[in-house]
Amino acid sequence: MHAAPTVDIAVAASDADLSTLIAVAAASLPDQSPPRLENLRHIVATSETVVFLVARVEGEPTGCGFVDWWPEEHARAHCLVIPSFRRLGIGSVFLAEIGRLAVEAGRSLLLGDVIENDGESLAYLQRRSFEVVGAERAVVLELADHVAVAPEPPPAVDIVALADRPDLGEALYESAWRLRTTSPGVREGCRTSSGVRVSSIDPPVGATSSSSRSPPGSRSATRRSTTSAAKVVTD
Repeated sequence: MHAAPTVDIAVAASDADLSTLIAVAAASLPDQSPPRLENLRHIVATSETVVFLVARVEGEPTGCGFVDWWPEEHARAHCLVIPSFRRLGIGSVFLAEIGRLAVEAGRSLLLGDVIENDGESLAYLQRRSFEVVGAERAVVLELADHVAVAPEPPPAVDIVALADRPDLGEALYESAWRLRTTSPGVREGCRTSSGVRVSSIDPPVGATSSSSRSPPGSRSATRRSTTSAAKVVTD
């Protein structure tokens, strides 16, 4: 039996550390788009609740994730471990650190998503006392036979492309974040998703790695189907 490695987990705030986090995410989920440096940099500069983390073993990056203790009722959490470093206890150390940070922030519940067909990750979380609390299903619109109808916006409402109005970027960011936390399925300030997010590490703007690939001629109207899990954390 091999001895468990010593795992060092540090906050990622500099461009160098955030770039390392992006590289780890890309290595962990090679079939998905990694988060963008400009998005992570913006979150670090503007958020008082999101903490990005990078795990290293003997100086080599092996895992990454984040914890976000907004809103007040819970902490959103996420972690990834590079496949070649899995089954060494790194994920368990990472989850313990995320739980510690959540407790320090006065939170008692971790929330996040697991991709629906990722039974291995769900089983991993359930062995660590996470419970399934909900799910989200992706919907698909077949575009091949779809006849588009020009939208009729309400009076005094203009629909514009962000490319034409880049000055609205900040307002769009705030609106999107509010919509994500108040859309149908949300209870008591929480989305119906929880546990440790494994589909995206790019909160809260740009769910680039959580969008499913649609079949030719189709378009997914939501991110891929997810199962939700939750765990109570205490000191």
